Amino acid sequence: MSTVTINPASTGDILIVDDTQPDLKLLSDILRKAGYRVRPATDGELALRSVQAKLPGLVLLDIQMPGLDGYEVCRRLKDSEDTRDIPVIFISVEGGLVNKIKAFGLGGVDFITKPFESEEVLARVTTHLSLLKAQKEIKEKNLQLQQEITERKQAEESLRKSEEKYRLLIENQTDLVVKVDTEGRFQFVSPSYCEMFGKTEKELLGQAFMPLVHEDDRELTAKAMENLYDKPYTAYHEQRAMTKDGWRWLAWADKAILDENNNVISIIGVGRDITEKKLMDEVLRESEAQKKAILDASIDRIRLVDTDMNIIWANKTTTRELNIATEDSVGKNCYQLFQDSDSPCPGCPTVTALESGKIENAMIHHTSSKGMEGETYWDVYAVPIKDEAGRTISIIQMSRNITARKQAQDKLTASLKEKEILLKEVHHRVKNNMQVISSLLNLQSQHITDKDSRAMFQESQNRVRSMALIHEKLYTSEDLSHIDIASYIHSLTHQLITTYSTAASRVSMNIAINDIFLTITTAIPCGLIINELVTNALKHAFPQKQKGTITVSMTPSNTDTLTLTVSDTGIGFPEAIDFNNTTTLGMQLVTSLAQQLEGTITLDRSKGTTFTITFRGGITV
Repeated sequence: MSTVTINPASTGDILIVDDTQPDLKLLSDILRKAGYRVRPATDGELALRSVQAKLPGLVLLDIQMPGLDGYEVCRRLKDSEDTRDIPVIFISVEGGLVNKIKAFGLGGVDFITKPFESEEVLARVTTHLSLLKAQKEIKEKNLQLQQEITERKQAEESLRKSEEKYRLLIENQTDLVVKVDTEGRFQFVSPSYCEMFGKTEKELLGQAFMPLVHEDDRELTAKAMENLYDKPYTAYHEQRAMTKDGWRWLAWADKAILDENNNVISIIGVGRDITEKKLMDEVLRESEAQKKAILDASIDRIRLVDTDMNIIWANKTTTRELNIATEDSVGKNCYQLFQDSDSPCPGCPTVTALESGKIENAMIHHTSSKGMEGETYWDVYAVPIKDEAGRTISIIQMSRNITARKQAQDKLTASLKEKEILLKEVHHRVKNNMQVISSLLNLQSQHITDKDSRAMFQESQNRVRSMALIHEKLYTSEDLSHIDIASYIHSLTHQLITTYSTAASRVSMNIAINDIFLTITTAIPCGLIINELVTNALKHAFPQKQKGTITVSMTPSNTDTLTLTVSDTGIGFPEAIDFNNTTTLGMQLVTSLAQQLEGTITLDRSKGTTFTITFRGGITV
């Protein structure tokens, strides 16, 4: 029988509760001499407070005490979950059967009758502390055993579920799973394998797998099987096998099963049909060959460089123009290879593309370049290649020699510059000639005494000026093909107000035109129409020194339609006159010029006079 050894120092304090001082001292001395730590209490209240402060290992409890007696103290200890397991030994001078029954009924573990012997006290205390320790150990062992049982049940359930899961996985997966012995005979075949080969499990088990393999692939398959006998005891191989649908390409990942001595006892193989992948690989190889042929046939220099601008691949145009072999370009830095330079070319788009992550383009000028004579110009594109995270991992460089085009462009630019100078000179001379005609009309009008005749000369002079003004605007403009119509109309109306000086102080001009440019073929008829209508308003709209406003506006209706409006706040266009059928040259010019512009003209007499001409073409807004 095993015994429980008690170390008094490990049992915790022993609480002694007795209102009799001699007995309390005697019990304390007996237990202290035996090595126990003792806490004395002289009544029930003190005892309960002491227990609450710190749980003792055992309680020696006198029954007869003032206030709370020993029975009540024990009852309270047993009612609390925290203290109910503390052993309580009752002490009393009354050792009758009734007292003992009550003591044991309240949860006491023993009963010592006064007077007592020290050996008896020590024996009973030691016994109950040993029992308490044994109970704790048994409880801990039970808990441990229950935990182990629970863990074992969980492991068994987990194993069962795992086996079920893998069984279902093998039975339902599309990959092929087989197990063969060291002689290559089937020990297990998955349903998917049976399905592919059109055979039952019974027909395959015990049979060798090699006869199913294409003759040309058996040697490679046998070598892969041999590799399974050396570390890491795995192998990968591809083979053709005769299935129910004919020859199919299968890829196998094999793993050797070892015994405790690392001897191969069987082989697990997992296979997959890769026939379509093989066909796609062949198509891809042909496609890659075609792409490479296209890139090599390009007149452009095409290269793939890494993020340090080292060449990974270059087409034949690149290496042919440098007079080097293709492999001699790989690994070389592009600017060192082409320019013998230690740094990228100024404005290099590859540098910019590495920073921005976007496609970049630049024209690069070389005063000298390998494989080329004299200075050259290159149109260079840099296209970033990125990984799945969006980081640039390489750059496609495409360089086209545009030296001939640049030289032709420079010649064309110089030629156009010469033609612009000549055209400006033409406009300048036309303007001067029209000013001469205007001056001649002015000189001639000074010798005419008839008022109406002089007025006709003046109107003709204004018409010539309106056309001369257009050539003057073109001569001073950077753009020889378009006229800023707002600036032109401001100048034209200012000339007219100056001509009819008597109306200058009474009539104000309002020009409402923004950012509209017309070609010369549209601007000249527009200018003549405005000249005639504004002249007509200055002469007839404001009689007897009447004040008013003349407004000229031009607005785009859409991308190629304009609306020209000339209005005044005067007395209005006479109701009796049809502007489409007049004998006056001015209105005849207006309707004729509107037709030249392929436009329409309307007249509104409701508030003064408003002419509206809508026409198409010749617009830049």
